[in-house]
Amino acid sequence: MIAKVNQKDFGLEKRRLDKLFSQIAKESMKVAIDSADEYVELVKSGIGHTYSPPFSPFWSPLSEMWKAVKTANKDKFWLETGGIYNAVRTKIIHKSTKLIHVFAGIMRDTDNDAFERAERNEYGLGLGPARPLFEPAKDEVSEMMATGRRLKSNRNFINALSIAIKKVYRR
Repeated sequence: MIAKVNQKDFGLEKRRLDKLFSQIAKESMKVAIDSADEYVELVKSGIGHTYSPPFSPFWSPLSEMWKAVKTANKDKFWLETGGIYNAVRTKIIHKSTKLIHVFAGIMRDTDNDAFERAERNEYGLGLGPARPLFEPAKDEVSEMMATGRRLKSNRNFINALSIAIKKVYRR
């Protein structure tokens, strides 16, 4: 049996596969950024509250001394809380067609003061008790594996593949 390949159709399929690879990269990048944004919103939902959010372990009540300090410097504390809130964001560290590194949180080199205040709140390194937000939020959206953290659901990445295929091979 002898089979002949139509060179025109072969070239068309090669171009479609290139477009598919590019489209998968674009759609996956959107999903990665959306996942990081979900984490950021989860962390922000717990900032500025006196009670622990549902995803975080129980927060110990503030000591009377710490309440007095917070009440005496009310504007300063709200300013610091707003500084932490505004410093939490998503940032693309590295992007290529095969790999994307997305950071969600507070980068020390971007806002060192907010980073240190958030660290004191997270681990109780100041006058008040620990008020963890960042670590419990990580546990909410991802799980620790031997190779590092992985999102709990990869459904959005599977949907991204489906969307990419539909965009390239639409009839």
